[in-house]
Amino acid sequence: MLQNLANQDNGNWDKRLLLSSVPRVGLAAKFWDTPPEDQVRVIDVNLNGFIYASHAAINVFRKQGYGTLINMGSVDSEVPLAYQVPYAASKAGVRSLGLALSQELRIDGYKHIRVVTIEPWAADTPFWRHSANYTGGTPSMLALDPPVKIVNAVLRKSLRPRREVPVGWKAHSVWMFHRGFPRLTERISANIAHKYQIKAGPPVPDTVGAIYQPMPAGRGIDDGVKQRMKKQRKQEREMRKH
Repeated sequence: MLQNLANQDNGNWDKRLLLSSVPRVGLAAKFWDTPPEDQVRVIDVNLNGFIYASHAAINVFRKQGYGTLINMGSVDSEVPLAYQVPYAASKAGVRSLGLALSQELRIDGYKHIRVVTIEPWAADTPFWRHSANYTGGTPSMLALDPPVKIVNAVLRKSLRPRREVPVGWKAHSVWMFHRGFPRLTERISANIAHKYQIKAGPPVPDTVGAIYQPMPAGRGIDDGVKQRMKKQRKQEREMRKH
């Protein structure tokens, strides 16, 4: 679809910016418990999709001499999380794609073409509901950000591009801490992932989620995960009292 749009040269749409935010899919599991074909599928959607979209966008920008390409990475682009091996690998690839592409553009003299990688914290979207899951528990994450925070970051950086953009204080803090203390940051992050993706969530059966086919449930933007987690914690406290 993006390639078809890029091929249209009729002047009826603004080519200054293309957001290459192709659909992403998630997978929560121990690496050795996950079917290889599911892991390959995550890489195919989350990394190869960006390669196709970026290729189409950059060729438009090269013809006109300017433009801003915005790719959606993740805090996983900088700090890979346990139980998200293929997802973390794909998001690290998106980050490297942007950095390497920026250097190629610089070397070839394209001063007015910018590549931005947005790196948000985990957001309260249907991503968690749609993820493949082989952990035995309901996947979630600590202190989810509202989706509007990510949207605002995209809008700001479309006007003031920067190569890497951690979104919000949580992502920025982890991003900076990892630069100074990489192993400690990865260890703490893994422990948090273990708590919220393995131990804390209510038990659920294994599922491939939406990595192969769309799911009818959870078609909105904000999925109310934070509210469900609060309700769950309240119920657990009440049960402990009795």
